[in-house]
Amino acid sequence: MTEKTITSPCSPGDTLWAIVGDQVRLCKVEKLAIYVREAACFISLDIVFVAPNPFVRGQEKTYNQFAILGHREPGYRAAYPTKEEAEQALAKEGPDFR
Repeated sequence: MTEKTITSPCSPGDTLWAIVGDQVRLCKVEKLAIYVREAACFISLDIVFVAPNPFVRGQEKTYNQFAILGHREPGYRAAYPTKEEAEQALAKEGPDFR
């Protein structure tokens, strides 16, 4: 068995910035999960954010979704430590309409 130390990039309760559609929204980390595979370590986040409700015009709702810090992956939102980083990623990669 190999022993390794994994440093977490954030903790539950931290606030991050997520790309939500064509906007950058403040989000809170609810939980993080660390997956260890032979080739690499993978950290996913459960984030909570408030955004417009697509079914009721003018209302907002709370969303719980999975995210990865710093980049997009299918099935995950992208979350960033600063608003500036999130805005740069949005400008570079375009909106995320998942």
